[in-house]
Amino acid sequence: MVKNIKNFVDKLQPKDIVEQTINGHLIKFGILHPRLRYYAMLFPEKEVLQFIDSLTTNDILVDLGAAEGRFALYAAKKGLKVWALEPDYHNFSALITNRDLNKLNNLNCLQSAIGKNDEIGELRSGQPFPGGHQKVVMSATSRQDLQFQFLERQQIKILTYNSFCNQNNLLPTALKIDIDGSELDFFLGKPNLASVKHLMIELCETDINYSKIVEYLIGDGFQLKSKHRIPDERHLYNCWYIRLNNIKIEN
Repeated sequence: MVKNIKNFVDKLQPKDIVEQTINGHLIKFGILHPRLRYYAMLFPEKEVLQFIDSLTTNDILVDLGAAEGRFALYAAKKGLKVWALEPDYHNFSALITNRDLNKLNNLNCLQSAIGKNDEIGELRSGQPFPGGHQKVVMSATSRQDLQFQFLERQQIKILTYNSFCNQNNLLPTALKIDIDGSELDFFLGKPNLASVKHLMIELCETDINYSKIVEYLIGDGFQLKSKHRIPDERHLYNCWYIRLNNIKIEN
């Protein structure tokens, strides 16, 4: 059974809340675990903020693998319509707590993974706490950099991208994809990305499926705008893609 989530917003004490101003937008973070205090104070992936800043309030952003929601919160604070998907029970509890702490009615949250089929799957975690990031969907194609000791298993809901959009009557214009190990499965689900003009995806260059994923993106009309190595990660990059008719290449 998929575990019921908990919203801790009414249980937070003042000491459990960190306020951070990001590019002029005040965001509150509920500290459900010490790791979250670190994430609240640091936004090392500046290119993701730049990606969000390139969007307008007319855009619909879908954040796949939103974790505790730091980027989804920022986008919602800027006035975008945002959907944030996160399968992990611990991170999803932090996500909805942060949404309600900031009173963001334009941020919709769904506890689900994205894959190639609609099914119930298993998530294995090496960091089973809010803010943990060693989490892999076991039905997904494995990635060499995601080998770690599992400490917890969860049953989770998995949807294809098309099912998610159809169920919520959505035509997203922007995607942020951070779904460790499920990148190829996302594309094997044959996502209809016709409405998407802006896309940022975290990719590992040593992943045996890296070239296949890039081929899917190019075949769907996307071109790489810029590529950013993630701090302290040797082969992991945030890759910013734009549809060819929107392209402006960065050197």
